[in-house]
Amino acid sequence: MKNQQILPIRFEDEVEHKSLYPWALKEHDQDGKPMGRDQIPFKWSSWFSATSLKYVEDYEHDGRESHSESKEFNLDEVKMVKEDTAVSIDCSRTISASLAPGRHDIDNDQFADATWYSFFGTDRTIKDIRLLIQETGEGKQDTCFLEGILSYIIRLDVKEEVVDDYLAIRLNLAQERFNSIAASLKAGEINWCNIMLSGVSGFYSEWSQRISAYDRIKVLPTALLNDLNIDNIDEEKAKRLPRLGKVESFSLKLGSKSELLKLPKIAVY
Repeated sequence: MKNQQILPIRFEDEVEHKSLYPWALKEHDQDGKPMGRDQIPFKWSSWFSATSLKYVEDYEHDGRESHSESKEFNLDEVKMVKEDTAVSIDCSRTISASLAPGRHDIDNDQFADATWYSFFGTDRTIKDIRLLIQETGEGKQDTCFLEGILSYIIRLDVKEEVVDDYLAIRLNLAQERFNSIAASLKAGEINWCNIMLSGVSGFYSEWSQRISAYDRIKVLPTALLNDLNIDNIDEEKAKRLPRLGKVESFSLKLGSKSELLKLPKIAVY
């Protein structure tokens, strides 16, 4: 398996605006020339809107028995299973959504704050963005974190398959909150969903004096899942680079909207 990094990445601690930020990441082209301005951690808000929502219950029973590989299969040792034998079934419940980056304004049905996301080392827009909601374990707190995987190539027999770039927002909610959303979804009572994230570790943007300029976000995934090469940085600093994971705050908004009456336009004199 090989990831699809195509652009060199360089750590810069000799930056132009030293008083504003002490370091930055910068992509270079194949000839070693810098591309764009310095990329620094992005601390503003990011909006995503659901294009689809689904609820899935997954029931599994693993009745396999372990056998030593060196031991020959012996019919005399096969145990007959009675029809009324109790089995253990595991159930997992998930609410998932396909997301588009940007905010769907429910009041005027407009789409705003559209943003393009791409992983460092690529010039590809991340198209596969998802929201995954699951239940927390008993006594555990609600959590929100992000994970991402660069596109990679896998070899299947004699052919190759390309797996696309992937970004996921994972939201773990207490059972009562999860149940409330699941019940509304199954009843068909939800037809829009927005999620807002702030202070996402691993989101970077070009430095700018204008907030409105932040329409392109570079994403630095975890080193555990993605072996990205970053030049001009030692191992200790590389470990401390903000990467995908923690989120300072989030807001999940979902509901339904119905048009009941369209008033005729009134001429204004």
